[in-house]
Amino acid sequence: MTFPEGAIARVEHQKAHDHFVREVKPDYVMMKITHARRLMKNGSSFPEHYPDDVEVITTTTVADDKLNLIGWERDEEELKGFSELDIVKETQPDYHIPTDYSIYETMNEADQLEAAQLCAAGTRWMAEQTEDMDVTIIPQIKGRTKKQRRIFYDVMDDLETDYASFYATPYFTARGEKMNDLAGDIEKIAVEKDPRIMTIGAMSPLKARKFPTNVVAVSGQYQWRTKCEPRSKTPDEMRDAYAALEEDIHEALAHNPHVPETEE
Repeated sequence: MTFPEGAIARVEHQKAHDHFVREVKPDYVMMKITHARRLMKNGSSFPEHYPDDVEVITTTTVADDKLNLIGWERDEEELKGFSELDIVKETQPDYHIPTDYSIYETMNEADQLEAAQLCAAGTRWMAEQTEDMDVTIIPQIKGRTKKQRRIFYDVMDDLETDYASFYATPYFTARGEKMNDLAGDIEKIAVEKDPRIMTIGAMSPLKARKFPTNVVAVSGQYQWRTKCEPRSKTPDEMRDAYAALEEDIHEALAHNPHVPETEE
């Protein structure tokens, strides 16, 4: 089974981003589940909306106040709108990162562990529900402690995969950038389990160069949007700009530092 590698353009369901995808045809794009829901409400799916050779990843790593409105499965009594499973079924992405639950430093250890367990349970459930669909579930690895992270290593074993995602965006906030912390946390995962990792966020070549060797893909929006400028550049200019970004990211990932052997 193949998984995304290299540059992944995070896109929204909007005119300028659609123009970029249709003209540039990047190998991979990533879209938040909330924007996929907009696509579904417009009566479309990814196979209808994007070129055939663009593979789509949907992700539930969105703001808590928006994610809380989308349950795993529709409950007609409680849930208004569409469930996560509804959206995946209707939009037909190639890959899906399911059932996110936030884990914050400010949470006590019991609440952090519960969030990890809920995310893991949801990932297993979504994998079961999508067995007959042409979508590949990509688990997350989360957790502030080894005990929490091991919950997700068990999920990977159950799904028989050595590929996972890691939510990098929270390391970059208005209060500052924590690139060293991000690289260090991913290196812990490399030592404990050594999976191939796709980051959600941290797409820049400069950041990509600082990751350990197990990071094989990086996703983001700022880099491609500022370089390709879909509202002003011609299609040829966008294609050239994105190709250069892809090459820079490929070279950055290829020069990543070696990580020691896994402890297991």
